Amino acid sequence: MHSWLSFSPKFDFLQLNLVVKPKNLPLIVCLLLSCAVTAGPREDYYLETGLASESIKRKASLLLQWSQQLQGRGIKMPTELYATISRAEYAQSSDELDQYATELAILQDTPEKLGTSVLSPIDINRVGEKVKIVQTYVVGTTLAVGSGILIAKHWQHDIHLQAENEGLANYISVETSNPEVMLKISQTVHKGIHGSPFGLVSLPLVEVVAGELHAGDRVMIHYGAGQKGFKLPEFPVAQMILPLYFRMEPSGHFYMIPTSSFNVVAGPPARLAVIAPSIVKTNQLFSLSVRVEDKFGNIAWGPAPSLDINLDGVFQRRIETPGANVNLVEGLGFRQQGLHNITVRSGGGGLVGHSNPVLVRDDGDLKISWANLHAHSNRSDGLQSVEEIETEAWGLFDVALVT
Repeated sequence: MHSWLSFSPKFDFLQLNLVVKPKNLPLIVCLLLSCAVTAGPREDYYLETGLASESIKRKASLLLQWSQQLQGRGIKMPTELYATISRAEYAQSSDELDQYATELAILQDTPEKLGTSVLSPIDINRVGEKVKIVQTYVVGTTLAVGSGILIAKHWQHDIHLQAENEGLANYISVETSNPEVMLKISQTVHKGIHGSPFGLVSLPLVEVVAGELHAGDRVMIHYGAGQKGFKLPEFPVAQMILPLYFRMEPSGHFYMIPTSSFNVVAGPPARLAVIAPSIVKTNQLFSLSVRVEDKFGNIAWGPAPSLDINLDGVFQRRIETPGANVNLVEGLGFRQQGLHNITVRSGGGGLVGHSNPVLVRDDGDLKISWANLHAHSNRSDGLQSVEEIETEAWGLFDVALVT
């Protein structure tokens, strides 16, 4: 016997015979009582049609909920989505929100329309190197005359992408597999993480000026096509990307193209950074941090040299083949008050590092700590992960505050 409910509500103009399963009863009651029924943030977003400020804020909230649902399924969100949502409190219209709603719908229903991109085989890339890279964009939807592909960069990647002078660094060239399409590279400004926070940086825009690109067509983007190559960031990035966007029409919304990533590692040992406490007392034992760094100040990548520790020019000990390029040397101390210095040399003498001055005094209990107060991670708008930033802070900062 089914535990269903059967009833016949009567109205002036008709009579209905309903058979209702228990799980559907709340919905039916809501309909009969004119309750608001919520299908989900995506559906509710398109039901919100008001133009007032409160309606815009409501749409922003629904867009946030919708994006969180998609993230829970492992779908990567557009880079500027959350910045756009946060600005909705002061927005005069919902145009930007509506554009991102369209992009979320594509990500949910037809992600193949965004296309894909593949990087040319890349070996080990070191910070600051000048290389040649080819990124191939496989088109996902028709791009007609007036559409464009934005060749972007992360704002922390301090380079100028250009297509004007083949003799300068970071020269960009493009070609397509479709012989009936003509492309032209112009410049445009893109404000945000993949451009400039202040909108002051021009980026190459590949415009379709004749013919049409169709799904499956390829656009090959050559980074560093000129004589001086393409400069990589001066800091390590485990998941370095070269961002790409496309738009369907002039002044249209830029849709983010899924891109693959590659690894940028630190350079070889080039210098020693020696960090000591700024103030200690006589005969107080303290620890010394010694960082083997590349020429840009990153923790070096590669075998660590042996290290000789000297206090005021007097040899104290040797650290044979340390296990890492950040070393904590414990049990050091000074016997006299005043200013002192510490020198560290690599085993062969090729690398030399000098510490900050160490003041030895017995009056007071002063302590100086060093902190990085504002590090940007890829959790917000940075290139590096939180773990990478914390690792790079080893031996250099007592505290690293990461956003």
